[in-house]
Amino acid sequence: MVRDIGFIQAAVNGNLLGDPINAGAWRWYPPLIHWVTGTVVRITGVRLLPFWSHLGPWINALAPLTFLDRPSVV
Repeated sequence: MVRDIGFIQAAVNGNLLGDPINAGAWRWYPPLIHWVTGTVVRITGVRLLPFWSHLGPWINALAPLTFLDRPSVV
């Protein structure tokens, strides 16, 4: 969670491809979730830490729900 918050805050600050943890290094995780969250935080003005903390359980609930969308195999 702390790593994600660092990546999201870096995206909000304009560091889209750089690694906020290792200076001068490239980002090694796929950035889509961090960019989308950074955009939401920037547009709405919500505070990042409470937003990401409260969003976590809902994101984790999406994984089991995707199995409901699969057709049953007989």
